[in-house]
Amino acid sequence: RKYICSGNHYDLTGTSLNDEYGHGTNIAGIIAKRIDPRKTCLLIIKYYLSDKTDYTREIQAINLAVKEDVKFINFSSGGENAHQQERKAIETALEKGITFVTAVGNAGINLSENCFYYPACYGFLTTKFRVVGNGKGPNKRNPTSNYGHPVTDWRDGFQVTGFGVTQSGSSQATAILTGELAAKAER
Repeated sequence: RKYICSGNHYDLTGTSLNDEYGHGTNIAGIIAKRIDPRKTCLLIIKYYLSDKTDYTREIQAINLAVKEDVKFINFSSGGENAHQQERKAIETALEKGITFVTAVGNAGINLSENCFYYPACYGFLTTKFRVVGNGKGPNKRNPTSNYGHPVTDWRDGFQVTGFGVTQSGSSQATAILTGELAAKAER
């Protein structure tokens, strides 16, 4: 657990910090591969439950990360509904100088035509708001990756292993970029 920060970690689900889905473990492991644990550590905030209509825990997680004064927020998550409080929480993080790295989604949809995947489609105009697609570029994207004008970065998120869990998607691509940015900040 050398990559995990000492101190507070948060379970906002009431189910414990155990990872029932493997997604958080995979994402944390992908980031950990790219950082120096002597200089950077991971703050764990578990918020996901399968109820996609309740944004309370998600917003609380972003606000906790801001309160803990992190430098990067990896947000390997998203959905089809904009939410004003979610947007405000991200805006607050960006105003504090935190880099917010989010996934573009996995439905193979061109978001330039109809942007409806959030937080990717909030359109914050700052280099601190990064939206990541799954592939080696817009012309070499994984067919499941959403694409279009929100995407600021591409990484290959196909079959990526982190802490023994292998998964694919824009979430994994997002974790790769988050790890790269954190490693660059260590220098």
